[in-house]
Amino acid sequence: MINENRLLIIWDEQIVGTLTRHKRGTMVFQYSQDWLNRSGRPISLSLPCRKEKYSPGISTAFFENLLPENNARSILSFNRRFDKKDTFAFLENFGEDCAGALSIIPEGSKADFSPGQYECINTELTDALDKVMADPGKYTLFPEMKNARLSIAGAQDKLPVYLENGQFYLPETSGSATTHIVNIMIFNYLIGNHDAHGKNFSIIHEQEIRSAPFYDLLSTQVYPSLDNKFAMAIGQTFRLDRIKAHSFRKFARDMNIRPRKIAALMDEMIQSAGTVYESLLTEHERKYGHSKIYDDLFRIIQGNLDQLSGLKDALAGN
Repeated sequence: MINENRLLIIWDEQIVGTLTRHKRGTMVFQYSQDWLNRSGRPISLSLPCRKEKYSPGISTAFFENLLPENNARSILSFNRRFDKKDTFAFLENFGEDCAGALSIIPEGSKADFSPGQYECINTELTDALDKVMADPGKYTLFPEMKNARLSIAGAQDKLPVYLENGQFYLPETSGSATTHIVNIMIFNYLIGNHDAHGKNFSIIHEQEIRSAPFYDLLSTQVYPSLDNKFAMAIGQTFRLDRIKAHSFRKFARDMNIRPRKIAALMDEMIQSAGTVYESLLTEHERKYGHSKIYDDLFRIIQGNLDQLSGLKDALAGN
């Protein structure tokens, strides 16, 4: 489980110590006992090896120097929606690709030491690079990089590229499963699955990153005695009857996608569900006999489909 208040400091794939969140974005550093026993190498002359924790002032002063400066810092913090003065948040978001030998990751996560993947820079991207070179003040971080896994070292008014056979390549965007996750959130809304929680979402790491098969997909809304609040909020709204367009807009911001993309996924879900769920209920009734729960499910899904259609229309223009 990821600890949002503690970061691991990694050097040559070994844990050096921890950073713990302190007040107003500052932090406290402490060497791990295992590192002291095995190596005894300090990460900085300002942080000689010792068992005791370092003060927030000393700790923050060193690690803040790993961060980008000036406009790059403002842009990166704005894109990830945290305060640019929050040093801990910067390291939490971008610390895995720090300048130098150290990598910094949230406790409970796993560092990725595999070589990065790159995509070829086509004519359009070459033109963008020319703009950066001609006017670096205006084109510090151009749009083609907005979804890439930006390293702190590469955010200082320069761009990390790979050169092979005279052709430049840009770092590829992460193979995230965003669309699949949004789809399952919409599906859970449609069937009234209030018990869907974070443990139902898993990621498979193979040649690419993809969503694991989903499970526990059932309607809890059909049982009136169960809690009608979602286990996970959409936007910041938990109750199904209070989820409105603004909830999905907030959800879209959190997922870093446009609301109209969610509207398009909603439309696909509405079209497919509208032709499938009636036949599925009929098939179950034929196999297992009539049950009142089929009528209740039909009513619930139909009502949620109508609500989803209204939400889709409200989000389509955004």
